[in-house]
Amino acid sequence: CTVLTMSSTGPENLKLAQQDKQNLLDYCEDKKGEFSKPSRVTEWLTVSTKEVQNSSGISESIFKITIDVPAPASPTLCSKMIQPGVGKPRSKWDSTIYGYNEVADLGNDTIIIETLTNSVLMGLISGRSFVDCCARFELEDGAIMMTAHAVDHPETKGYVRGANQSSGMILMPDGNGGTRICWIIHSNPGGSIPKSLISRAIPDTAKNFGKGLRKAVQNPGKYDL
Repeated sequence: CTVLTMSSTGPENLKLAQQDKQNLLDYCEDKKGEFSKPSRVTEWLTVSTKEVQNSSGISESIFKITIDVPAPASPTLCSKMIQPGVGKPRSKWDSTIYGYNEVADLGNDTIIIETLTNSVLMGLISGRSFVDCCARFELEDGAIMMTAHAVDHPETKGYVRGANQSSGMILMPDGNGGTRICWIIHSNPGGSIPKSLISRAIPDTAKNFGKGLRKAVQNPGKYDL
């Protein structure tokens, strides 16, 4: 997993964000058919996986999640609901998120931020801390991309440090006033978690995220949007 240090320059982080952008486009398009056949979790959510080897030769799973959010959920509204940040709506409706700590603003819609998560699977996986370089890109046809890639940062007491690699979302208009989200998760949650438990946790987390988002976009005024 490529992790930049906090001493890395802004341009290095911005370059990495551009690499993540291309990786997410490739994963979501999946022209080579490298991801497994999607498994339908609900009528509005599917999950597929792709196995890769990390730098230590250990097999890891990249998760590709598709979430349909009905009208009036435009990509712009969804992005405002999803984007990380202190005081942003997501910490209010996403039960997985405990809170955020902003580390640096690099400009060009790019920030470094720490995300603190609550425990999941009834406490089987404890709270995590992810410190990422997060970038936002506006794509063609009204689509919006949000990327995340780990940077090095002092650990937070009480949390296990996880690391994201080329993770993020592409939010695309569905043609009916809603949004289709392609969510790529390539993450090392840290600690000693069996791979089978991660395979259970990701779809469960995605389902809770989707339920929360689909409900939140129906009442944006509640979040001052």
